[in-house]
Amino acid sequence: MNSTEVINALKGTRISLFSPETRRSLLLSVVKSLYKLKSMDDEKDLKATEISRVLDAKLLSDFGSLTMEEVKIALEAGVCGDFETNTSINIGNICNWLKCYIRCDARMEAKRILERSKEPIKVVDPEVLRQKNLESARR
Repeated sequence: MNSTEVINALKGTRISLFSPETRRSLLLSVVKSLYKLKSMDDEKDLKATEISRVLDAKLLSDFGSLTMEEVKIALEAGVCGDFETNTSINIGNICNWLKCYIRCDARMEAKRILERSKEPIKVVDPEVLRQKNLESARR
């Protein structure tokens, strides 16, 4: 995980903005991918469904400001051992991985980069914009 990857993830849609059905479907896909990373295909369907159901409620209550892309990055990093914690796939570890991700250097750096790159929003008069478009069309 690097700050560029995290920057792109930070620009995604917040978990809390997805419809429940879409959110659950995306979470199930992410959790199944974790089992695949650990070469545990035989166990994935039943456990992944249960974990994603419980995780859905936990994400909304405790991690609703994260994007779905951030959740995916955090969980993949956790299952791969990037946070130097237990890599077993269960709700306790998943919540721990999310907390580690929120505090990790790559995310902090990505947030600093995004804050520095923000430019003030320029308000354009609609009439001026229309005039510019007319001039461009004439050329």
